[in-house]
Amino acid sequence: MDSRTHSGPSPSTNNTHFMVPRAPNALFAGREGVIKRIIQSLSPSNQLNKQKRFVITGLGGQGKSELSIKIADLLREEYWGIFWIDVDNELSAKQGFLAVAKQLNPVAESVADALLALTNVKNHWLLILDNADDPDFDYQAYFPSGTYGSILMTSRVTECSRFNTVGSIALAGLQLDQCIPLLLNAAELPQDQWSSHYRDAKDIVQHLGSHTLAIIQAGAYLARGFCKFNEYIQDFQRQRGLLLKYRQRQATSRYGDVYATFEASAARLEQMGTDASRDALELLNIISVLHYTPLSIELFDKAWECTHKLLVMGILNSRASPEAFEDDDDAQYIKSFWHFPGQLKKKESLDKWHFLHLPEFINNGDEDYKPRRLLNAISLLDSLSLIKNNHFLSVSMHPLAHAWAKDRQSRQSQFKSWMTAGCILAVSTTNSQLESFWETRGDQLVTHLSSYLDSNTDNQISSQSAPRVIPILLQCGRALDLMDDYNGLEQVCRTLQNQHGIDPSHSSVDFVEVYELIASMYMNQHRSVKAIHALKVILHLRTTVYNNTGYTLLYSVSKLASALRRKGDFSEAIALLDYYIAQSKTRLPATDPNLLRLQSVLATLYERTGQASKAIKLLKKVIAIQTTIFTFDDPILFESQHNLAIAYYQDTQFTKAIKLLEYLTTVQMPIFREDHPSRLLTEKMLAKAYLITGRFESALKILERVVLMQERTLSVHHPNLLGSQHALAKAYLETGQVLIAIQILEIVVAMRRKIYREDNPERLASQIYLARAYGRDGQIKRAVKLLKQLAHIRATEETALLDYDDQLSAAEELTYWSKQLERRSSVEDLVYRSGQLELDSD
Repeated sequence: MDSRTHSGPSPSTNNTHFMVPRAPNALFAGREGVIKRIIQSLSPSNQLNKQKRFVITGLGGQGKSELSIKIADLLREEYWGIFWIDVDNELSAKQGFLAVAKQLNPVAESVADALLALTNVKNHWLLILDNADDPDFDYQAYFPSGTYGSILMTSRVTECSRFNTVGSIALAGLQLDQCIPLLLNAAELPQDQWSSHYRDAKDIVQHLGSHTLAIIQAGAYLARGFCKFNEYIQDFQRQRGLLLKYRQRQATSRYGDVYATFEASAARLEQMGTDASRDALELLNIISVLHYTPLSIELFDKAWECTHKLLVMGILNSRASPEAFEDDDDAQYIKSFWHFPGQLKKKESLDKWHFLHLPEFINNGDEDYKPRRLLNAISLLDSLSLIKNNHFLSVSMHPLAHAWAKDRQSRQSQFKSWMTAGCILAVSTTNSQLESFWETRGDQLVTHLSSYLDSNTDNQISSQSAPRVIPILLQCGRALDLMDDYNGLEQVCRTLQNQHGIDPSHSSVDFVEVYELIASMYMNQHRSVKAIHALKVILHLRTTVYNNTGYTLLYSVSKLASALRRKGDFSEAIALLDYYIAQSKTRLPATDPNLLRLQSVLATLYERTGQASKAIKLLKKVIAIQTTIFTFDDPILFESQHNLAIAYYQDTQFTKAIKLLEYLTTVQMPIFREDHPSRLLTEKMLAKAYLITGRFESALKILERVVLMQERTLSVHHPNLLGSQHALAKAYLETGQVLIAIQILEIVVAMRRKIYREDNPERLASQIYLARAYGRDGQIKRAVKLLKQLAHIRATEETALLDYDDQLSAAEELTYWSKQLERRSSVEDLVYRSGQLELDSD
């Protein structure tokens, strides 16, 4: 192949016409496999009884045109004529065809004349149709007939691949090992310096998503000395738009810069002026404030499901009567988050404004919903290679295309897109039947919610827009709570507290749902006192102001009981549940999910108050009913089964506990992402059961994974991470890896001393285990010293919250190690005296 490469227009005995705009770019590298495939497909020696057509599609700036120039250069000796035509628009196509025609038939005056002239040529020719990017144009109009000719087409329109007769390829980014030399060459860096900049170059390439033109632009920017290699990413993050519009001076691409290549596709959409093109542009704007990774199409379907319910309940009707749906649990759930005309208005409620600001491709008044407009918009964006359509299950974007989609909008337009996306996210959470959707899609959706919340819109939230924003933030927070994203939940709650002044201690009737969200944050932070205060305020408002009796009331009751349980106020929690369970049984069927949830929480209280057998009996009854109303993979069922496994564990029925936990681990694996808190909680409990039954290596393997996952997502002082590290240290201790156990326990103890009072049982347990580790390492004096500091501290009744093997006594541990120290002292004294006797005898 290299022997046929020509750097310039040298004379050729075989080639008479070579109408190609320029020589190959000196920076062109890689694509060897693609080049070989195209040449083999188009070579005249590959004789077929049909016209050979090969189509290259892909995102703008990936090098389709550069690849075609390289192909033309390599095939030059094999073709009598190679003709290049820019078909970006009708005018440039006509000019190109007329230029070709004048070489073949000087009297030609039209595209048709040029096509006829090519058809009549009896020599082999190659026609390159570049930039066939109009999705509404049929490019077959530019295909001459006959079999002597071959056609190479480049396009952003994926559907153009159907024109091929010998092959097509969707051009993606170069491989990493090809991108790095491209960047270093573009930066004009001498090869003897490549090794010292390799790591920084690799980081730059990955940050740019291996986008060919972006890499070349970055190299040109570096070559001009605007920054050093190790400073480029920081510059990029600070002034992304400027860097992606930077143009090299020589050998520029057709559009000049990365953003211009994408903007050419957007211009196509704007010129179309159809409903589909307008929907496509709006969808592009919505995705721009989310994340570029796959976004489930189901999100839009679920949003429609709730809008349909809202229409039925009368959201747009001045005489709405949602009370007509008193027996509909889902409608009651929706009522708690939406304001209907003529009803009591809460500042935290979504209302008609949010409904009307959904995009038309969702809220189009079609009762028999078929997402035609959404699917058409997706198809159109995909056809222009602006998004990737993953079989209409999800859509994703190249990170640079995603950045451009946001940066091309004005600040006002960005805020509008942010609000529209927020309405979609908010609506999709206000249906009780959608909770499992958010919980099981957490691996995708949590990334989009985080990106949405991180969008720079705070300075645009005025006093006028704040009432619209608060309900959106509330629903985003609820979704994050459902997915157990503790950091995201805290971010939302802090925004609501600090920027909007919402505080449970103020007891406002406008923010009862926000208070419940903040209480969840307190629970996750193990701040039980604050959580209990907030939840008691909520329960008071629900019973005295809103007269709630259904789902919302019982959900608040279960959360308050859980908070009381965590604090160790078992008697109050049991009394609370007994009261509401008895009250609910008089008006709810035994299969009511809310009643079953209360009973499940009550069972956990039995288990923690030494009534494990009673807990097991109640949980078996709850689970038997839940299995008839939930699917086997429902998170609510998982929760009850997990509680049953803990009850077995606490009742020392370890075999049953392990069997159930192994089942849950297997079922949850394909459903939850690898770092989903519910999955990690199950795995950690299984590891603890393995530990107690002597399966130390199995426990160690699981706990190492759990801690690794939690270290990625949780803060260093998060109680869940500290609990897992504590369990991991125990596993290391049991497998004889004492020094590693000590290292981990010293970190856990230091963190727990910062966040817990001295009589906290978890803090005491980790310190006692650290003392035990010191003792096993031979540091017995250090162990005794630590235990003496703990012996006078009496743990609170929260000790019952610990697993029974963590319910240690500092006094008992001190007695043991004190005896070990006495024995060591006796032995040392005996050895010393024996040595003295030997000296005396000498």
